[in-house]
Amino acid sequence: MLDSNLKDRLAGIWKILSEHSSVRVILISIGCFLVIVSIPAARVCADTGKSQTISQQKINEMAAALLKVRRDVFVQSLRTPGETAEDFCRKISYPLSGESKYRFLARLSGYDISFQALTNKSTFIKTVPVLQNTTSMNITIWNRIGQQLSYLPARIRKVQTSLRTAEKNPDKKSFSEVSRQVLQTMRMDVSLYDLLRDALP
Repeated sequence: MLDSNLKDRLAGIWKILSEHSSVRVILISIGCFLVIVSIPAARVCADTGKSQTISQQKINEMAAALLKVRRDVFVQSLRTPGETAEDFCRKISYPLSGESKYRFLARLSGYDISFQALTNKSTFIKTVPVLQNTTSMNITIWNRIGQQLSYLPARIRKVQTSLRTAEKNPDKKSFSEVSRQVLQTMRMDVSLYDLLRDALP
């Protein structure tokens, strides 16, 4: 409960505000301004709380996972000189010359496993980390990394779905879809790897 002196003071303040509308408007405007200013500050604090630091070791681990998938899929012994990535993806999405159905399906399953391992690694950061190197170039690189990592799980699900469909229904239509999905996924793999190579903690 308020004591009588405090009630009298509050009543006096309210009387002044009632008699002088301009003062009341100014005070209300100041109050609104303070509320508006506090919202972005609160958001920054919340985002900072969710952010995490990143070490060079973590960057290297993700880059190594991307490189491993590329090596698992782009097996050099299967490539011919001058063969484009698109032609190679198309070739490996079909049974190779002399390859039995069992070996072909096992190869597709191996690709599936490699992509799954990359999915597990793709969560190494949830948001753009708190950076030690705050140059505009490094921040730009990390924004692009964060964007691509947000797309990566969905991209991998698509390629895995195509691989599993081809294993169950091995026909030209499913092989063609594997070729398309593998090519798109490997392009993202290369792009993300190049970004990580230039990224600094």
